[in-house]
Amino acid sequence: MTDPSGTVVDLTMPISHHMPAYPGEPTAVFETFSRVETDDVAMTTVHLFSQLGTHIDAPAHFTAGTRTVDRLDLTRCIGPAHLVRLGALAPGTVIDTDTLRRHADVLAVADRVVFSTGWSRRAGDPGYFRDWPVFTEDAVAYLASYAPRFVGLDTPSPGDDRTNPAIHRRLFADETALVECLVAVDDLPDTFEIICLPLPLVGLDGAPVRAVARVRPGLTPPPGVRHEDDS
Repeated sequence: MTDPSGTVVDLTMPISHHMPAYPGEPTAVFETFSRVETDDVAMTTVHLFSQLGTHIDAPAHFTAGTRTVDRLDLTRCIGPAHLVRLGALAPGTVIDTDTLRRHADVLAVADRVVFSTGWSRRAGDPGYFRDWPVFTEDAVAYLASYAPRFVGLDTPSPGDDRTNPAIHRRLFADETALVECLVAVDDLPDTFEIICLPLPLVGLDGAPVRAVARVRPGLTPPPGVRHEDDS
């Protein structure tokens, strides 16, 4: 999609009836409420899980009594972002602190970061929800030391079942907006504008989002950051 202010890249998994979901979690269900052919109007009942598809986590996802998705600071979800290219990672890859240190120049100046691991190319495949690349707890602590306002992932989650509670709580301690299951991030330029808005589901732990990147001609990296192809 294009407009006079740049190109818009959709980073969102399409939500479809009985789409693949994390094992043990519900999928989307569409039920016909009325039809044009019989009722003169088409309407549909949608059953939607809070953590389905491309979605944002709220602090309430892991800590009771904390901020819910309808109370998130949306300014964190809109604005300049930088792509952190980790390469096409193999199943089971562990992203450690040393890996992130190689991108310290980006992390030091970018308020919003999106990580590219190549995993979104598996979206829709049976293996998408198995053995995705995960961050260590130390790596997330290192990332959090830069206090990013927004972190976007092209994987189902930053950690695994064992580490996810601690990892999420560390990011949420700084009110970092965390979005998971982004797609089409691998071909983004180094810098772009992210727009990632959740449904305001009152009192809930998270919500599906419509995430897009707006790529503006001549957009440059933050000061001190080099393009991947700079010599």
